[in-house]
Parts: sequence; C-alpha cells; structure tokens
Amino acid sequence: MRFVTLVVLLILAGLPGCNSGSSERNLASASGPGPQTDPQPIPMPTAVHFEGIWQGTATSDVSGTSSPAILMVNGWGEFRMVTDDAQFVGFTTRTASTLEGEVTGFQSVQTTWNDGSRSSRFTLSGTISGDHSIEASYSGNVDSGTLQLALMVDTKLTTIYAVDGVWAVYDNQQNVEATIQMDRYDDWAAQVSGAHANGCTYFGNIEAWTSAFSYDITPFEVTGCPLIAGTDINGTYVGTAALIDIADDKSDERLLVVALSSDVIQITFFLHRIPA
Repeated sequence: MRFVTLVVLLILAGLPGCNSGSSERNLASASGPGPQTDPQPIPMPTAVHFEGIWQGTATSDVSGTSSPAILMVNGWGEFRMVTDDAQFVGFTTRTASTLEGEVTGFQSVQTTWNDGSRSSRFTLSGTISGDHSIEASYSGNVDSGTLQLALMVDTKLTTIYAVDGVWAVYDNQQNVEATIQMDRYDDWAAQVSGAHANGCTYFGNIEAWTSAFSYDITPFEVTGCPLIAGTDINGTYVGTAALIDIADDKSDERLLVVALSSDVIQITFFLHRIPA
C-alpha cells in the first residue's frame, strides 16, 4: 500500500496544477498577462541605387514602333529617360533585381499623347540583371510598352570642366539652330545662357556635384519664345544632362544631351561642342 500510495502521489505531482510551480504559474496567469514583447516590424527590402547612363530602345504597344532611349539616373535617384518625342521623369525604386515606380511622360511641343495631352502618368516595373541591363514595361491611359536598356560601362566621370564652353544645336540641314554657352564659375557649377533662331532665350545653371555620371540643371529659364504649335513654352524648367557617345555625322566627340521638363512639356537638346 505504501508503494501504491507513493506512485499515486508521484503521478499527481506530475499533472498540471498539482505542484507548487504550476500553481504559481496559474496564479500569475490569473492576475493578468505577463510582460509583453513589442511585435517586430516586417523587414523592408533594401533599396539599391542604379545611378548611371543607360541606352537601348523603347517599344510602344499602341503604335508598334520602337525608338532609341537614353536613361539618365542622377545622384538623387531621379529617373529621366529620353525617347524620340517624349521624356519619362520620376523616382523609381530598385530593390535587388526589381525596378518599380511611377513616372510622368512629357511630350514635346510638336507632339501629344493620343488623348491630346502633353503629359500623362505611367506605372513602370521591371527587372535589373547583373547591374548592367534593364527589362521593364510601362503602362498608362495613353500608352504602354516595353524598355530594354544596357548600362554604358565606358561613361567618364562628370566634371564641370568637360562642359565649359560653347555648344550648338543643328537642324537637319546642319545649320546652327541654337547656341548655348556654359561659363564655369567654380569647380562644380557653370552659368548657362543661349538663344534659338526662333527668338527663344535661355538662362540657367548646370551643376556637377550630385552625380558621378550626369549633371543637374536647375533652374533653366526659357523666355522670348513665340507660340509654337499654339503652345506657350516660356517658363521654368529643370533637368538632367550627360555627355554620351551617340553615332552622329556632325562630330566625333560625345554629345551633351540636355533633358528638361516643366509642369506640362519637355525640351531636349542634343548639343555639339563648338571648337574655341
């Protein structure tokens, strides 16, 4: 009997609530919840910069046509892409191998989107492979399509000395259409001034301190212009510029591509250096 009683006591001691430790835990539970730990935040993916100059093609699903595309991602992470008649501007996010964001598509003064507007919003998403190629799609109410771009690996580092001087825009008959002068005033910036044959005058500032591969242009004032295609293009613009190797029959030197936009319209200059 002593043996049986001992076994029963041992069994009871092992049951929940039948020993002093369990009783203390139950009392603690009855008196209220114990110390709570704050929920841990869900880790957010790390954004990766993709600053640089990219070249390739943009293909419209609406028109079925492809055009050359130049993408300049500056030191602020701004996405500014130039195609035949449009610019796509915004701040897209790269996370590991993905690219996504929203951009505004601006048309030039001579063209519009298919709804008659000169600016429209687009969603952009795609992938970046090995830091050297982009495959993406863009989608909006007025157009949709795909982008295929490759990083220019031979891009030289940006300096303000490289753009100091006088530059020209040529028309299709190789006549000078506009001249733009850049006067360096310190190691990082130059004053921009110029004039177009149609009467437009330009004044602004170009800076080289925010990016290793492109320049920031802000502000860029356009004044004295006549109405072009019924549109007043006078106003304040901001933009990005870069020295880019582009096949061209006017010069063997790199062109200075200047991509500017206001609230509703875009202007792009392909500038050739005029020898001093």
